[in-house]
Amino acid sequence: MAKFIAITLSLILILSIVGGVFYYLTQRSTPEPEQVTEPTDDPVEEVEEPEPEPVPAPPPPPEMQSMSFGLYFIVYEKSQESVVRVSRSVSARTEDGAELTALNELLKGPKSDEGLNLETAIPKNTVLKSLLILPNGTAEADFNQTLHSGVSGSAQVSAIREQIEKTLLQFSTINSVIISVDGESEEVLQP
Repeated sequence: MAKFIAITLSLILILSIVGGVFYYLTQRSTPEPEQVTEPTDDPVEEVEEPEPEPVPAPPPPPEMQSMSFGLYFIVYEKSQESVVRVSRSVSARTEDGAELTALNELLKGPKSDEGLNLETAIPKNTVLKSLLILPNGTAEADFNQTLHSGVSGSAQVSAIREQIEKTLLQFSTINSVIISVDGESEEVLQP
């Protein structure tokens, strides 16, 4: 009889555990009912959520246009040097203007497909810092120090000046050119 009571108690204990687990699992998986509140006559203050900040659209790509102009390079023939015009067409930003684009293209030097024996007197790594075209037609072209570093002799100085001036003077907006280095024009490109 003791055996019978032990088995019965064990069976009751097992059923109680299984029932508890079953109850726990069913209660956990059923959502709680929504609480419904009765409407009242009291005014309810609505809280406005701040509107999210709009994400700015990326700027449109710069407008490009095809430009053609002349660039002036040096040709050495029979121990004679002369500055010659070479036509170049590029696709450039409209906002830069043909004058600025032409001067930057001049600084890149001649391309191999533009003709043999073309050279430039302008030192490599020369950078145009600014180009300002005044209402009176004067172009003020300001370059970095490289423009006159390592330049020697009046022939090279004259060739650099001629390349820059002729490239800019082809434009109807320009009738004179002032060349400066870091804002100083007094001693620039003097032989």
